[in-house]
Amino acid sequence: MNDPVQIERQFQDVMAEFGQSESIRYRYRLFVLFAETLVGEYKKYSSYLIQFIPGLHLFSIPLTWYGMDPKELERYIIIMDELSAAIGELKGSQHFQNVSGRLREVCILLYCCLNEPKSASAHINRLFRRDVNFAGFIEKEDILKHDNLLELLNDFLIMYSDSQADLSSSDKEKCNRLGSDLQNLMKQSDGNVFVPVVEKYGYEDGSWIQFGRLRKLSVEIYGRSEERDELRRNFPIFGAEKPVLIDNDNLVNAPRILAEEKSTRLKNQYFKGLISYELSGARHEGDSANLAIAALW
Repeated sequence: MNDPVQIERQFQDVMAEFGQSESIRYRYRLFVLFAETLVGEYKKYSSYLIQFIPGLHLFSIPLTWYGMDPKELERYIIIMDELSAAIGELKGSQHFQNVSGRLREVCILLYCCLNEPKSASAHINRLFRRDVNFAGFIEKEDILKHDNLLELLNDFLIMYSDSQADLSSSDKEKCNRLGSDLQNLMKQSDGNVFVPVVEKYGYEDGSWIQFGRLRKLSVEIYGRSEERDELRRNFPIFGAEKPVLIDNDNLVNAPRILAEEKSTRLKNQYFKGLISYELSGARHEGDSANLAIAALW
C-alpha cells in the first residue's frame, strides 16, 4: 500500500513536469508512469489521476506518433481501460473516451505500417466492438495489387463504411478519421524525407526518458549564390539558436559533383538552400541527418 504523503509529493513533481512539457508523448509517459504506481488503488487516488486528463491531448496528425512502438501504446490502453473501469467520472468523460479510442486508432495505423495484419485486426475489432473481419478481407484481396497494408486498410474502411447499414455515427467518424490518417500517410511529395531521431528528457539524477521517432526533413532551394552552394538551417540546435550557414562542405560538395556529372549546365551555377524540420522549434543535436540532407540537396 502506498504512503499518501509520498504519493502527494510524487503527484506534485509529476504534475509540474507534465504542465511544462509541450510533448504529447512525454505527457502520456509521465501520466502512465504515475498511474502504474497506483495500480489497485485507482479509486482511492482518483482525484490525482483525474487532474491529468485535460492535459492528455489527442495524437492527431501523424507527426505526433510517427516512430512510436505500438506495444507502448498497448500499455497505455491497458491503463486507460483499468482507469475507466475503476473511476466512474472517467467512464463518463467524453474527452477520456476520445483519448482512449484514439490510442487504439494509432495502434492500428502503426501495426499497418509494420505490416502486422493480425495485430491490426485485433485492435480494429476492439475499436468497433465487433468482429469486422479485416483479416478475412486481406485473405480475399490480391495483396500484390497493393503497395502495402495501409492501402488495404483504406480499401477495407471504404467497403466497411458503405456496407454496414447499422453503422453508428460514432463508428462512421472513426472510419473517416482513419481514412484521413491513411491519406496523409500515403501522400508523397518531393523535397522531403523522414529521418529517425531520439526525443530525450533528462532529470537531475542523471536518468532519461527517451522516445524513438521520425522527423520530417526538407530542403528547399530559394535563390542563387554567386561563388558556392550555401545551405542554411531553419531550426535551433544546442549551442546556436539562430538559423545560420551550415559549415560543412561535404553536405554541398558531394551533391555538387554528382549533379555536374549528370548535367554540365550546372557548372558554375550555385544555389542557396534552406534545411527545415516539421515543428522547427524543437532543438536538434547531432549529425545523423547529414546523409539525408546531402541526398535531398
